Amino acid sequence: MTFQEEFVEEVRNSCDIVEIISEYVDLKKTGKNFVGKCPFHNEKTPSFTVAPEKQMFYCFGCKTGGNVYTFIMKKENLSFPEAIEFLANKAGIVLPQPDDSAAISQKGRIKNIILEILKDAANYFYYNLIKTESGRHAFEYLIKRGLSKEIIRKFGLGYSLPEWDSTKKFLESKGYDEKSIESAGIIIKGKYNNYYDRFRGRIMFPITDVMGRVIGFGGRAIADSDSQPKYLNTPDTVVYNKRKNLYGLSIAKRESSKKGIIIVEGYMDVIALHQAGFTNTVASLGTSLTIEQAKLIKRYTDEVYLAYDSDEAGKAASIRGMDILNDIGLIVKVIMFPEGLDPDDYIRQKGREEFHNKINEALPLMDYKLMTLKEGYDMSSPLDKRAYISKIAPHLLKIKSFVERDAYIRKISETLGIREEALRIDINRYSKKNQYGNTIEHKKVLKTHNNKNNAKFKIMPAHIKAEWDLINLLINEDQVYELIKNNFSLSDFIDDINREIAKIIYSLKNSQTEISPAEIVDKLGREEYVKRFSHIVARDVIYEDAEKTVLDCIAKIKGYKLQQELDNIQQLIKKTEASTKSNEHELNKLLVKYQEILERKKSLKFGC
Repeated sequence: MTFQEEFVEEVRNSCDIVEIISEYVDLKKTGKNFVGKCPFHNEKTPSFTVAPEKQMFYCFGCKTGGNVYTFIMKKENLSFPEAIEFLANKAGIVLPQPDDSAAISQKGRIKNIILEILKDAANYFYYNLIKTESGRHAFEYLIKRGLSKEIIRKFGLGYSLPEWDSTKKFLESKGYDEKSIESAGIIIKGKYNNYYDRFRGRIMFPITDVMGRVIGFGGRAIADSDSQPKYLNTPDTVVYNKRKNLYGLSIAKRESSKKGIIIVEGYMDVIALHQAGFTNTVASLGTSLTIEQAKLIKRYTDEVYLAYDSDEAGKAASIRGMDILNDIGLIVKVIMFPEGLDPDDYIRQKGREEFHNKINEALPLMDYKLMTLKEGYDMSSPLDKRAYISKIAPHLLKIKSFVERDAYIRKISETLGIREEALRIDINRYSKKNQYGNTIEHKKVLKTHNNKNNAKFKIMPAHIKAEWDLINLLINEDQVYELIKNNFSLSDFIDDINREIAKIIYSLKNSQTEISPAEIVDKLGREEYVKRFSHIVARDVIYEDAEKTVLDCIAKIKGYKLQQELDNIQQLIKKTEASTKSNEHELNKLLVKYQEILERKKSLKFGC
């Protein structure tokens, strides 16, 4: 069975590679990646790496790598279509029927049109904010809220004009029809079949997916009013589902592995914290944190800071959110704010350093629960103590580590002035009453070694390493794509496999702004290409100056080619000089050509 590209992408995005591979391999978190013993060859020292951020795996021992499809194909001995079907069933995605193919293809076309509509709408709203008289008061409002022009541009903030159909008219002028604009969530159909703008007279916050594509909007009323909601959001569409996305994640994911992720409630909180340098901040799009959002976060970090508002709603959201995050294995801490302040208020009033102190003082999950759940109880009353213990007992029993649970029981005992034995008896009673068993999972702990493996590495030639770096830069550094494209063609690649990989990347880059390594694997086809590409992206190289690196790489590759030409000409010169029928004219031609190539090599520009 042949599957449409859109379905292949849907299944791949629904299957977290760490979760899938964990069913076959004992993985241990090491930095931002996971490491285990390779399931494809026998090894004593783990050399098998899984990168959740890239949704890729690679073994430095047997050189096998790829995405979630590649893994299942090899492990279950399946074809590509069979691997898609296997993973679709795991993700609970209904397989398309053979006669659905035309409909799926049509859905893909509609999706692409909607993404274009949303991109054009975002540009239109930004223009309204920056360039029009109508948008001036909205722009001034943002400036008064402490936002800089740079941060407004970075997040693409905009303004929807107050007229009933200005956005509709603009998009129609770009060639889009009413039905497509409605499907994008931009306009609404009225009682009399007339269409009008969903967003009117609002500050617009473009919502992007993890690849940076605009998939929806949040619109904020400038003035508070009982006649209209303060915030208005895009409804769920074929490209947007608020349960599966996080505001700001496309930017925050770059910093998340080093700093963890800060989760806040609102758009302005995210933007204010990013402006202050906390670029690892996201928001949960006006809904309580969902399991889908938690799993998305887990791809990029293992530590989360909840920074919700200090009101009762914020506290309730913290409790709900922390349980979801904790249940999937994330380390959760809660940042506390004075009563009446949200993160945006706090950062503007107190500044960056004080907010950084708040992060350092963040309470671990259980400490926050113990403090919050105590509110409303009189700890001098034995009855209130008993009620409090029954309230915290289920939270204590969810702690998987015996050592950690024991430490908290001793802490509660000291705080409440209750003997540990009595406290344990009450908690055990609750456990039996509510059928709480021992929640510790006994798993075999693998011994790991400090990033060493027994594989013998060959020194890679400088020009090949340069080609690998260019491929890495094409994927990970959007700002250098044009620089590479304008100064380095496919024919400039020396290695054939590298050239084919770059060809796929160029093709994808020409049709979409962001691409993922896992998506590229599906396009490569041949196993040797997948192995090479997986090795390239597994290296996790950090480029301090991407543009300089690009120029250095191009110079190395072109310099190598020119040196090859020089070596060939040198051989010809030697042969000509040694010949009994030495041709002076031919010798001069070779010498001139040699000099020309030498000058070209000297003129190559390395990054400065």
